[in-house]
Amino acid sequence: ADAAVAGDGMGDAENSGMSGQARGGDGGDDHADGVRGVGTEGEERRFNALVVVGPDGTVLTHYHKSFLYCVDKTWAHAGGGFVSVPILSVTGGGSGGDSSGGARVGEVLASLGICMDINPREFEAPWDAFELANACVTHGSSVLLFASAWTNNHPDDDPATVAPVDPRRVLEYWLNRLEPLVGSDVHFVCANRVGVESGITFTGCSCVLSLREPRVVAMMGPEDVGVMVVELEVPTFAELAERRAAAAAVAARDANGTGSDDDKKEDDEGDEEDEGDEDEMDEQEQDDEMDEEEEGGESEGQRGRKEQPPGRS
Repeated sequence: ADAAVAGDGMGDAENSGMSGQARGGDGGDDHADGVRGVGTEGEERRFNALVVVGPDGTVLTHYHKSFLYCVDKTWAHAGGGFVSVPILSVTGGGSGGDSSGGARVGEVLASLGICMDINPREFEAPWDAFELANACVTHGSSVLLFASAWTNNHPDDDPATVAPVDPRRVLEYWLNRLEPLVGSDVHFVCANRVGVESGITFTGCSCVLSLREPRVVAMMGPEDVGVMVVELEVPTFAELAERRAAAAAVAARDANGTGSDDDKKEDDEGDEEDEGDEDEMDEQEQDDEMDEEEEGGESEGQRGRKEQPPGRS
């Protein structure tokens, strides 16, 4: 699958925040243009939205931001929950949805997030709730697509006190908020804003992270503007389903106390080895007794004293 990451100067300001339960939802799919909609009272609603477009230009879905930052609350409504969407994955041929050249096309499930979504809700939820990351776990996604306007300071901060962007701290924070996904075959694909506006410094650092190790696959700097294309090896939805089925079969077998023929064979061989060890011990004891009888050295009383547990008189 090709991951395209764009770093630009558009977006809303959001603080990297403080010290994150999975939610499911429709993400506002009932709103045709993804940005505006009509509420139950008939009033127009606006959303901070992310749109997923396929290689042929088809709009696959849109997502309405779940957790609103302070500047969002002045104009936007919260969405209906975290969303995942199937996207095309091409292996062994062209890219960008081109299935020519004998390529195998499958679907990869991608979860969607926008900036504040990676933080604890309202900066009040428990840190270890990990709402966005746990939504990815629940959905079984292989990719987390994250559009952001991550900042280095809060809108109320004095610009003179703002420290320079430290890319390492930015990535460490994102990684810490993705803890439930670390060690799994998931990639974090982030496009983040750069530049300064009204005293707000945006951190840039658009990146692709492999969460299995974890490691940085590719990264742009704090001030880099451009498009970064990265080819990733990610499991398709079908492959993940096969893995889950295999894992469930192993768990069921273990719960029932049954194993494969190879497992049983190993157990039988282990039992035979144990029996062989016991026979050797019996033979050694018999030899020792014969030696004692032939030497006529130790009496029953003396032998009894030797066999007493240590520490007892």
